[in-house]
Amino acid sequence: MLPTPPSTDPDRAAPAPRPSLGTRLAERLPEILIEALFMLVAVVLAFAVEEWREERELDGLATEARGAILQEVARNRDELLESKPDTINAKAELETWLGQVEQAPEALAANQTPKAAHGAEAAPGNAAPSDPTVAIELALLSSAAWRTAQSMEASRRMDYAWLLQISQTYELQAVYQDAQAATVEALVHYRTSPDQATRRAAARALLGRIRVLSSFGQSLEEDYEDIL
Repeated sequence: MLPTPPSTDPDRAAPAPRPSLGTRLAERLPEILIEALFMLVAVVLAFAVEEWREERELDGLATEARGAILQEVARNRDELLESKPDTINAKAELETWLGQVEQAPEALAANQTPKAAHGAEAAPGNAAPSDPTVAIELALLSSAAWRTAQSMEASRRMDYAWLLQISQTYELQAVYQDAQAATVEALVHYRTSPDQATRRAAARALLGRIRVLSSFGQSLEEDYEDIL
């Protein structure tokens, strides 16, 4: 029996060998790299856009916080200027009264006549001066905007030199408020003094407090003006 010759029918031809995995990966490698590059660019752009948005938001908050601080400083300056006349008047009244009280005994002794020494009334001009009515208007100073700005990350976007100036001004403002509270306490003590000697000592103490308050107030006013 003769062997069967190989078939020449195309439908019955042997299948082509399947490409190996390495060959298939090599053929698709450019496509994979391009897709990976597009994904990387998309992720980087997304992060960049998000960071830009956050930066813009922080810059806006910093500008808003700066404006709020400036408005607060302006209101505090106006409040300080409104209370300034009472402080000046109280200082002048106490200085005048204490000067008269200290000179009154000497004037009375020098102008006393024998008739007055035997019980006659002293001249009206030598009568003891009446106690002054000391009134002090409180300056209600606020630091809410400054404290809020300190708690925000936006404060890191502000100019350092400007922040330092603002911080020093608010520190002086706190000192002024402490001096104002001490002045009010001295005023209460003066008004509740039971006798002339105690009132005179209380008036001296009050005058000292008012002088300190006036000095701090002048410095604070200058700081406010420098900022504005």
